[in-house]
Amino acid sequence: MDRSSKEKYLVRMGHNVKVLRRKAKLSQDAMAKATGYHRTHISQVERGLTNSTILSLKDLADGMQVSVSDILDGVFDSPNKQDEYFCSNGDFNG
Repeated sequence: MDRSSKEKYLVRMGHNVKVLRRKAKLSQDAMAKATGYHRTHISQVERGLTNSTILSLKDLADGMQVSVSDILDGVFDSPNKQDEYFCSNGDFNG
């Protein structure tokens, strides 16, 4: 798997975290307090700049009261299906 494919997965996952955090009506600061991570770490995850471990994904999910599978929903779908999903949510350019 090439680097750009890996980065695309991180961006997709980050987008999910951002959408779920907003649905939970949490600011990045509130999310940081709920998870024990620094706000800048939350921001890096949401922008796809960090490769989170399964344990940190569990912490993030718990902080938003969702499941890890909610965070990973659609992340590994085919590019065409994924691009349609994100475009319909209006926040991701694929």
